[in-house]
Amino acid sequence: MINRYSPSLMNDFEKCPYFFKVFYIDARKKELERPKPYYTLGRTVHEALRQFFSLFVDDRNLDKLDDLYRTAWREIPWEKRGFANKKEEKEYGLRGLVMLEWFYKNYDTKVRPRYLENYYEILLPTGSTLVGKIDRIDEETDSSLTIIDYKTGKETMEDEEMPDDLQAGFYTLLIDKKFKRPIKEIKFIYLDSKTESNFTPDGEYLEKTETNIKKKINEIENTTDFVPRVSRLCRYCDVLPLCPEKNNILRKTIPF
Repeated sequence: MINRYSPSLMNDFEKCPYFFKVFYIDARKKELERPKPYYTLGRTVHEALRQFFSLFVDDRNLDKLDDLYRTAWREIPWEKRGFANKKEEKEYGLRGLVMLEWFYKNYDTKVRPRYLENYYEILLPTGSTLVGKIDRIDEETDSSLTIIDYKTGKETMEDEEMPDDLQAGFYTLLIDKKFKRPIKEIKFIYLDSKTESNFTPDGEYLEKTETNIKKKINEIENTTDFVPRVSRLCRYCDVLPLCPEKNNILRKTIPF
């Protein structure tokens, strides 16, 4: 039985209950999950930024940020990077350098974050545990907190969409209950599209978020029939070889 919930786990249930069952209930994630280029890109960009903000302020410059990124990349074995060939790897690698250069030139790189890439967990009264790894938390002069999440994918959202986003709500609730301090802002920085979205949560939002998360956990825990949810993502799915809808999905896929 699952009793520890993260935003990614809950999003996976939303995308496809059958995928969720195989990965988490049957515990086959480590066996079936394949390396993917965008995992390597995201992992190395995040690691570079974590190490960068761990440096003394006077040691932070763009060359150092690039070097941290390249070093993080080299530390991943080739077979775990997920690239089809060196050409594809170069394309992704250069994308990461562009992201980091844009970030360096457009954000305060002298700031001293309070927390970097830390794991947090809280126990709900229902007995379920919420867990999450948050990229960065800044402490403001009034002791309030700003939650920052770096995004390396292409998807973005507008400010007004953030209150309905599961990850934004999950992180806000997690930090609110963990630190019991005001949250000034939660911010998503989209490094690929060079934009950001943000909003300031209030007490009503936190109450609504907690209710919604509890409902979603209850739905997951009471699901007995994990039916595949067919979508455009199916052809890339690590669980496709096992999926009851495999033949229908492949039949609809046009290879050109």
